[in-house]
Amino acid sequence: MRKFLFCFLIFNLFFINSSLISESTIYSPNVENGQSFTYEIISSSLDVTHKREQYIKDEVFQYNLQQFSISNPISISVVNVSDLVINYTLSCQGSNFSRLSPLNPTMLDSYMSTYFNNLLFYPVSIADNFYYDYIEYGNFSSGYYATGLQLDDTFFFLSTNNTMWTLLQENLAFIESEDNYNLDDVDFEVETSYLDSNGLIYIEGWFSGVIDYNKVRAFANNGFQLVFNKTSGLLYGVRIKGSYDGVYENFGLTCHTEFHMELLNYDLPDFSLYDHVTPVFGSYMFYFGLVLIPIIIIRKKCAGN
Repeated sequence: MRKFLFCFLIFNLFFINSSLISESTIYSPNVENGQSFTYEIISSSLDVTHKREQYIKDEVFQYNLQQFSISNPISISVVNVSDLVINYTLSCQGSNFSRLSPLNPTMLDSYMSTYFNNLLFYPVSIADNFYYDYIEYGNFSSGYYATGLQLDDTFFFLSTNNTMWTLLQENLAFIESEDNYNLDDVDFEVETSYLDSNGLIYIEGWFSGVIDYNKVRAFANNGFQLVFNKTSGLLYGVRIKGSYDGVYENFGLTCHTEFHMELLNYDLPDFSLYDHVTPVFGSYMFYFGLVLIPIIIIRKKCAGN
């Protein structure tokens, strides 16, 4: 299935360099073999519209291309913890999936850079997928997101090494800098925040703006929020909320997305950056075109720069 990522210059994203494995520093979070953590999906909704055709997936999500109801909790069970990875099992509705979560901050730097980028432009990426799926299949029910928003890329564990938290701050600063975008004819704004408070790390990002590129036009507004426990490295919650309104080659498309997951008995705080913005163009925007995905985040941090 097609799945677009915005950061095209991360060449070694899934390549584990042997030098990383040889490092002696311990990165393991403070979780133990046999521990289990339960998450609730508060909301998971996807609403895509093209002309009079509307495609809605509400109160469901997907993992490993399988659809699940948000009424069923997710269980994360730690199988084995080493200095480099955590082996864990994700369980929901009787299905079990074995997963590995890397811990080395140097390797996680590339993963998190892409992850933040995808979260920041979440509805833009999904709208792009639906456009190309519609062109290929003639409907919205055959593509990658046809069964709902996906949970596969979620980081449930991070290293608690101080280097990890520093790299997260650097990645947030990177995506906030307008110099790292090749959007020349665009009126947009990006804000991020990082807060270390009471043993928790609060991460937030927000993008909003009009994209006008090569006779193409679209409006996007999206925010994301992550909370991690600084001592254990455990994810406490994730929230994404956004919208997209644009046109590509006379193909008008709107996309609204919302996903909200929390560790059992934890409540995420309200967004501090996200602001629901209504496009001033209204239906007038449907006479313009949608910007292609490669315009977003273009330069990746290079070692030594």
